[in-house]
Amino acid sequence: MKRILIFTAVAVLLALAGCPGNGPTEQREVKIGAVLSLTGRYSEYGESIRRGMELARETINTPDEDGLSGVGGRDFVIIYEDSGSTPEEAAAAMSELVRDGAEIIVGAETSNLTEAMIPISAANGVMLISPSASSPGLRSGNGDEFFFRICPTDESDAGSIAAEVRRARASFPFLKRPYMRVLVLVRRDNIYSEGLWRAFYVELQRSHLRYEDPIYFSEELLQAEPGEQGEYNEQMLEILSRARGFMPGDDLSNRGAVVIFGFADDVETLMRAFKREGLVGAEPFQSEYLQLYASASVDTAEFFHNAADVAEGLVFTRIFDPTDDENPLVQRFVSAFRRSYGGEPDLYAAYGYDTAMLLALTLRRESAADALDDPRNFRIEMNAVRFDGLTGRVDFRQSNNEVVKSFDPYRMMEGGRAMLLTEYEAMVLRERREEMQHRQ
Repeated sequence: MKRILIFTAVAVLLALAGCPGNGPTEQREVKIGAVLSLTGRYSEYGESIRRGMELARETINTPDEDGLSGVGGRDFVIIYEDSGSTPEEAAAAMSELVRDGAEIIVGAETSNLTEAMIPISAANGVMLISPSASSPGLRSGNGDEFFFRICPTDESDAGSIAAEVRRARASFPFLKRPYMRVLVLVRRDNIYSEGLWRAFYVELQRSHLRYEDPIYFSEELLQAEPGEQGEYNEQMLEILSRARGFMPGDDLSNRGAVVIFGFADDVETLMRAFKREGLVGAEPFQSEYLQLYASASVDTAEFFHNAADVAEGLVFTRIFDPTDDENPLVQRFVSAFRRSYGGEPDLYAAYGYDTAMLLALTLRRESAADALDDPRNFRIEMNAVRFDGLTGRVDFRQSNNEVVKSFDPYRMMEGGRAMLLTEYEAMVLRERREEMQHRQ
């Protein structure tokens, strides 16, 4: 377990001035801790969140037009603990921060790690706020009133995918046909992927789409290509065989969609295998290929870079678009990210930024210090900020301390870019019309 302290001065605590005490100079100190996967398999998510939080910290500590900076006159400081991407280390890191006196802890980035931290939060009365742990299963259990999250739940993500699958898809320039069947691939033994599948299953039932039993896969058995003996293992053979059965060929009534519920590296590995076996193609509206869908878990800078050569055509859900040139907040954030880190920020950097900004702005409120002991009151304080972040309005509902946000479907483009799906389809149909007019 590794601790990282990042600050702009010698201060190592975030303090709120003006709180009740025994003397006029007494101050109440509030430590902001963060448990993130800075190493291990989830590090692409954790490191991205850390970068977003750091940009927020820099913004908070920079004097505004009134000369105000930090919180209560002190620098905004974040103490990071590395979870190593394991529930055991995440729980240990949270316990360490609690022993150090932290009253607010940010983390973790995945649902399975956050699940291990919630009991510690409840037992110690310490507020835990996650940027991106989205499983509905985190609602249950004692003490969940101390747990908050600024991301929407998997029900919203899965519902957006289901709505897109239900929507008629173009298979010819001017002819739209709906998918008739759905195959779902689910990462095994993970609260996030299995939560997505349960929410998606409810939507399938409502829409009366035909579907087969899902395939549960294990990360360690995924293969992007055959092994040394030229063969795939049993798990991959089942996935590839079932997927081939969803390729329509000349029979459009057999047309199916394949939905992958896993993490970004799972989706990349599967897409490499599908491309190698000729199951996916990049050309628009090709009815002879599979159409693949994935959740917002693929919206990472690492996936856009690493899978750029195989991901074209993938449809995924998105809640933050770094190319949005109509939102001044997005423009400033993207510029700051490029200056500090190079490259483009992703969804998880945006989640990190929004989480840190929301906490700092809330703690600036004079009434926030007394609200820390009661999560219901602190929820009121956070809502009173009326924070419109990079990922949308953060407005906590009284039930489950959750926010409501919506996703949009995007299509992966050539070279690791993404485009709003409706805009992409309009562009392609316009080009097809122009081609037909030139031929006449």
